[in-house]
Amino acid sequence: MGIDENVGRIVFSFARDTPWEEISHEFYEPFLALPPEKRGKIWADFVRSGCGVRTISVPDTEILKVRRIITNVRDLEEWQHPAQTIGAVKGHMIYDFLEKSKMLDRCINLTSLKLIQAKGPSFYRHYWAGKKIFAWKSVRPRSPKSKLRRAPFLCECGDKILLDYRFLDDNWPSDSPALMY
Repeated sequence: MGIDENVGRIVFSFARDTPWEEISHEFYEPFLALPPEKRGKIWADFVRSGCGVRTISVPDTEILKVRRIITNVRDLEEWQHPAQTIGAVKGHMIYDFLEKSKMLDRCINLTSLKLIQAKGPSFYRHYWAGKKIFAWKSVRPRSPKSKLRRAPFLCECGDKILLDYRFLDDNWPSDSPALMY
């Protein structure tokens, strides 16, 4: 299997919200072993080619959003529930508001968070220092049998950017915006 196909599989796994742990090392190790300039060129060529839109069975709008987060993060805006400006709000209240006002489709998803995380700590700090950014479009139950839903988010932890989850039963203070297109 060629290196270009490996890049395709990596992007495919991102586009399908596949957990990183489920991606076989045989797909990403050869890519990571390349010099940074070569990796960047392969990645840029793949993105420029449309991220394999013809071969990935994901709605075109999702592919476009993945390409957009890679190319221009300045198109993203932070959003807070009106009540977050005066105090903490339960996650259910935020999610219901986004759903009823049809704003959920504008929110980023887990794929976008992974791409932001991959850009590293200095990139994250430049745009969202001291904040936790949430991907409300990817709210899911903790497990298939669970009724507890949770939202994925990124936050700083020392010199790392961590991907974590917060239950909707928890409070969301003002430092926890949703990111939207």
